[in-house]
Amino acid sequence: MIQDSLKNKKHVWHYDTNIVPNESEIEDIVRESYKFGQSKQKAFAYEIFILGPDSERSQRLMNLCDGNRIQVDIDAYGNKGENTHSNIKRRINDGLVHLLTAPWTLVITPRLTEPNPYIAKLWKESDSYWQHLDPDFCERNRQIPLEVGLLVNTITGITLDKGLDISYTLCVPKKIEDMEDFPYLTFTPILIVTIGKAKKYYYERLTEEEALEYTKPEFEEIFKFVDR
Repeated sequence: MIQDSLKNKKHVWHYDTNIVPNESEIEDIVRESYKFGQSKQKAFAYEIFILGPDSERSQRLMNLCDGNRIQVDIDAYGNKGENTHSNIKRRINDGLVHLLTAPWTLVITPRLTEPNPYIAKLWKESDSYWQHLDPDFCERNRQIPLEVGLLVNTITGITLDKGLDISYTLCVPKKIEDMEDFPYLTFTPILIVTIGKAKKYYYERLTEEEALEYTKPEFEEIFKFVDR
């Protein structure tokens, strides 16, 4: 059952660098996941770059993601109060540390794509505009992140079924110019996913008091039965 897999999902703090899944294991996970992938008009207007173990590259990626978090704070606060560009409190986001030790990293971005023959025929007959060849549309399209989320949830289940761990980050650079160390990227990432075997989970670094405070909202705050 899906619950048996997903109940083991925990955010990773550090991966075990002595237990590294091989490339064929990762390929098995993503190939199996893709069988269950869904996309409007079968566009699959995203691509996934699978990066293997490389500590220097992982450090650069971590720096980019953590730098984006600081930039978000600067954009929000401007020059108000203590949070100025020069005085902003510099503390690495512990939630991003999994990027440093991850043996496998999936960088997911939009992609430009032609329609398949069936959809191309329908679009021609209806004189519709195929948006997935428009770079501006791909950058702002809300459909693509949703489809990526559906696929990554499947990747998560299969990864956990294999006894491995998986974590994600949305703290990604917003300008493609910042990704010069990753020249194969045409668009900025939608999501970054890491896979490996956890050595320590995020919650295990919390004190007992912090663990009590680190909770999700109550069920009723999220789910609203309108007709009840």
